[in-house]
Amino acid sequence: MTITQIVPQLPPAVHGLGDYAYKIGSQLRQQHSIESRYVITESNWCGNQSISAHKLRSHTAFELNQALQESRSNTVLLHYVSYAYATRGCPLWLLNGMRQWLAADSARRLITVFHELYASGPIYGSAFWLSPIQKHICKSLFALSTHALTTTAIYRDKLSKWGHSEKITAMPVISNVGESDAPPALSERERKLIVFGSRPTRLRAYSLSRTAIDQACRILAIDEIWDIGAPLPQELTHGLSVPCRVLGPLPADRIHLLMQRALAGFIHYKPGYWAKSGIFAAYCAHGMLPVTALPARPDLEGYASDQLSCVIDGESRSICAERAQGIAAAAYAWYRGHDIESSAGRIAGLIANGTHERILASGGAWR
Repeated sequence: MTITQIVPQLPPAVHGLGDYAYKIGSQLRQQHSIESRYVITESNWCGNQSISAHKLRSHTAFELNQALQESRSNTVLLHYVSYAYATRGCPLWLLNGMRQWLAADSARRLITVFHELYASGPIYGSAFWLSPIQKHICKSLFALSTHALTTTAIYRDKLSKWGHSEKITAMPVISNVGESDAPPALSERERKLIVFGSRPTRLRAYSLSRTAIDQACRILAIDEIWDIGAPLPQELTHGLSVPCRVLGPLPADRIHLLMQRALAGFIHYKPGYWAKSGIFAAYCAHGMLPVTALPARPDLEGYASDQLSCVIDGESRSICAERAQGIAAAAYAWYRGHDIESSAGRIAGLIANGTHERILASGGAWR
């Protein structure tokens, strides 16, 4: 069986959606004999000869429809983040292309992975004014989908307000840098703290949680920070309470090995959205101790975030070894419930299940 996945980029480009789509595609092939063809929407992607992919020349409904017709698959897996498909987050061309493709044959099905929904913001920002259009596109894609996967309980609840909650599955993201089958105990690890992720995420960590990073290093007896990712201004990684080794961008297999060795990983990310964070997924997947300075929230599918992380605040003075190991074990167990094998299995089940009735979007006013 063959499906078509729509995604902005794929490896070798460094792209969270692309990494996710490619890893899921590889697991679907190995575990379920489901082949993936890819439609790449960014014209600057440099292809990989081992990947069956069609790169769009332009962002038009006609171009997308043609690419999907040529893929000769009746099932599309769309990885959706509005800003990944349009500069202002309003990819009407994507919505119209999907409508055209689906309308031509009632046997065709769309499964959408909503990694994000729509933006919002203050009245002086563009997100405020464009939010109604983004919401219309998101709602329409949801209506076109036979099933919707989403990464967080927050997004699941928002989608549910549009009805058809039976076709929504909340499934946190996987680690894009590998998983540990038997992670070492914290007592066997090196006293290293990893700060990992995109440039903006790490900028926020060092600028907004700098005191907490220093405090975490004292509490956990950290002797070195390993900074992994795109280069940052030197002043951000200098002057911390322990040396910071700037490792730069690294291949996934190297990051995997470092995360097997390090004691903890720092994350500056809203706790309610950790389930969509590849950073948090990577820390959990390797049995590390996740560390944050942000207050706890109880919306990680039955867990409060302070059950899955060490929360550093002004009152934090110490953490016992047993408590730290308990948090790391809980975070690892939480991740194993949706690891790559489990996630691919759920998606394969949706691909095989033709019982959900597609509800064609009728358009209409933006709401």
